[in-house]
Amino acid sequence: MSHAAAYALALLAALLFGAAAPAGKPLLASLHPVQLAGLLYLGAALGVAPVLIARRRLRPVWRADRPTRLRLGGAILAGGVVGPVLLLLGLDRAGAASVSLWLTATAALAPLDAGADAVLGALALGALAYGASIPLYIAAAQHLGATRAQLVFSAAPFFGVGLAAAFLGEPLGWEHAAAAALVAVALTALAREAHRHEHRHDPLEHEHWHRHDDGHHDHVHAHLPAWAGHSHRHAHGALVHSHPHLPDLHHRHDHAHDH
Repeated sequence: MSHAAAYALALLAALLFGAAAPAGKPLLASLHPVQLAGLLYLGAALGVAPVLIARRRLRPVWRADRPTRLRLGGAILAGGVVGPVLLLLGLDRAGAASVSLWLTATAALAPLDAGADAVLGALALGALAYGASIPLYIAAAQHLGATRAQLVFSAAPFFGVGLAAAFLGEPLGWEHAAAAALVAVALTALAREAHRHEHRHDPLEHEHWHRHDDGHHDHVHAHLPAWAGHSHRHAHGALVHSHPHLPDLHHRHDHAHDH
């Protein structure tokens, strides 16, 4: 995948994720924030699972090693439970008086009596805003590195602001426009970054999604074209070469010794 394509994936992920707030706010008229958060992630699972099953890439979590399970558990707790609930609670409270935490907990456990349209809308929103955006972000981070991918993904709130102004009629001030312009300039400068030098890859064995036309994966699979993406455990031998690169999975080297 080219760097430009990876930046495009990160921007698309930001757009979809940013759409969650403005698209989810009307649903709060029928659903409690905690109920909506649950439906959003249920929709994400329903949207992603068929793709994984069709590609035979659905693997039980318990088969992963312990560090991976711990990292995944932390990501699920922070990003899949606490974060969405706090976000939707904030949306529900915007411009309204606060209520007690006990009342919030009681409402969250109330029966799901929303109409079918609201439930289906929440599931569809979850499939796109979370189910599609998070895999796109992860794919971008694999090629750009976590820092650069997160910087691009930080444009999500600005997409949300624009969508809220366009479809919910919320006011858009000069402050929003100025901030969005600064972000656009920063992302443009980031995308124009050029980094190339001779560097060394030490022997390494790991598992991740990869292709064989990227100059780093030279092992051979019979009957599998070089452009076909797949995932399995594989080994890399020592390699010294020069090409444009970013701090992705294979380029986390120390620059103090590369020149």
